Amino acid sequence: MGSEWFIDRLIESAPSCELLLVIHESILVLAMIKEKYDEIRCWQGEITALPERFSRFDAVFACYFPGMGIPLDQLLSSAGRCCSPGARLLISYDQGKEVIEGRHRQLYPDRVSSQLPERSALERAAANHSFQVIEFVDEATFYLALLSFTGPVVSPQ
Repeated sequence: MGSEWFIDRLIESAPSCELLLVIHESILVLAMIKEKYDEIRCWQGEITALPERFSRFDAVFACYFPGMGIPLDQLLSSAGRCCSPGARLLISYDQGKEVIEGRHRQLYPDRVSSQLPERSALERAAANHSFQVIEFVDEATFYLALLSFTGPVVSPQ
């Protein structure tokens, strides 16, 4: 499941979405998304460098965390700075740890920089950044962690 496929499914399931921002490292991927959905805002780079003008999201999707190049604590800290209270953070990978640890880590060792977090590690990190794990599925071929932002709005430093 690539970024474009994910955006297609998201638009199908929430056609009345008022604002959607896609953050991706690839300008080509963003250009293809923008061509198909002109109303979507795009940002090339990492969530850690997201300008404040894009903040206060109700939902954040991290669809391939092991390839994001940032540790879990940094993802949660950055997401916490741009989430509204009660916002949801979804960390997912539709093929699960088995594919990442097997094929992807072997084929793309420079791209796969981290692992999908175990439940206990995720719960500890989430609590440190005002998130609460509300759903967790960790199967060989599917991974999903849904977190809720419980903290106050934090101003960027």
